[in-house]
Amino acid sequence: MICTLLLIFSSFVQRLQALPGVDNVQTHTYKEILPDNIRKERKPYYDSARTIYTEYISFTIEQPIDHRNPEFGTFKQRIELQLTDLQKPVVLLTEGYHRPNKMRLLIDPIALHLHANTIAVEHRYFGHSKPEDKEFVYLDTYQAAADWHRVYTLLSSIFNTPWIATGTSKSGISTTLFAYYFPNDMKLYVPFMAPFCESRHDLRVGKYITQFAGTSTQRDTIRMAKQYALTQVPNMAKEICKRLKCKDLLTTDSTTVYANIRWLIFEHFFHQWSYIPVSSGWIKQVPVNQANAKQLVDYYIGKKNSKEMKKYKPIGPQYDLSTPIYPYYIQAMRELGHYIHDVNEFRYLGATDEDYTIDAQVSYDDRIQLQQQEMDNRVMMDIANHWIYNTSCRMIFVYGANDPWTGAGINPDIHNKNNNITYYLIDEGIHSPYLITYINQKQVEELLNEIDNIIR
Repeated sequence: MICTLLLIFSSFVQRLQALPGVDNVQTHTYKEILPDNIRKERKPYYDSARTIYTEYISFTIEQPIDHRNPEFGTFKQRIELQLTDLQKPVVLLTEGYHRPNKMRLLIDPIALHLHANTIAVEHRYFGHSKPEDKEFVYLDTYQAAADWHRVYTLLSSIFNTPWIATGTSKSGISTTLFAYYFPNDMKLYVPFMAPFCESRHDLRVGKYITQFAGTSTQRDTIRMAKQYALTQVPNMAKEICKRLKCKDLLTTDSTTVYANIRWLIFEHFFHQWSYIPVSSGWIKQVPVNQANAKQLVDYYIGKKNSKEMKKYKPIGPQYDLSTPIYPYYIQAMRELGHYIHDVNEFRYLGATDEDYTIDAQVSYDDRIQLQQQEMDNRVMMDIANHWIYNTSCRMIFVYGANDPWTGAGINPDIHNKNNNITYYLIDEGIHSPYLITYINQKQVEELLNEIDNIIR
């Protein structure tokens, strides 16, 4: 039996290496790709993966820099693959960012449920998949979708089974873009928590926190906490300067320091709603009214951000080409859009719309150039406002009821307008695809049953 499996795997690797453009094929052991730290709630997924997958492979595929003009040049795109059985379905993870430097175990709930072969494609311009182009000329929605199409076209010659594309957040946007440009490649597209922002500063995301996330009682608690914290910004600034031993920081640039503290307060709650289930009790731990400056700085700012405060110019950390996710900020400014906090009821406490915008996160030179250009989000808006109502490809959209990004999601009533689309709003759901953490397992069962009915 073992000899048979080794022969099958050897044959698979040979077929893979024979595909045009495939290079740098490497095999890995389970121990090599296991993360150093595994979150407790995800451990069942890792245990399941160990019993399902038999082989782990990384390789590159030569991709055109410009799919509309293949002769222009190429780059190598990094791919990771977990093999279980060539007769099983394939789950294609349309990554929106980079993969870790070393291959890591691919944990996807849909793939594990289906015992599917899993393929992750690193997004162009991220990680090890970078064309020689520091101007990001060919970083756009079509070029990325054409990358996934070419991966599918090549590998479907080996995997002649149903394919599913899926991803979360920006990777969920990627899944939808793949469906938009190449609707016939996959049997099913499943984007999780995919936002379709109307602008670089989409207020719908911020308003979702203040109007829809959680219960009215929970939102009132957060509102009072923000209000109190904002009244304490000057005291928090003094505490930070005390810790940094930089008395001149407030005298030379107090406006920027105050603005950064306000930004970190708003960002804190954006993060909490996005990634921490309310069932964890985090709202009960929010400091209200009686907390002193030290307690507020510990809670909202922390040691890391306190140390980084000197570098925040004008507001928040400023990224450049050395930052792994920097291409995201370029995409957000050009095509994808971003969020902005809802500060309306706190303006009297100094909060302004400039207390956090995507513009401040890119390097100065790129910011000036991008601000002079109109954001071209025609594709994103066509998807959200027109295409989604008429497409014939099968899609399942999943959003979280407490996730701020749901505010920029597709129309929840879409399933009544297009029978090919299903919409799930997960009770108390956060910005996560890990189904095992969802409080309403009946919804999870319905979702997985629907996927089974489509694929099997």
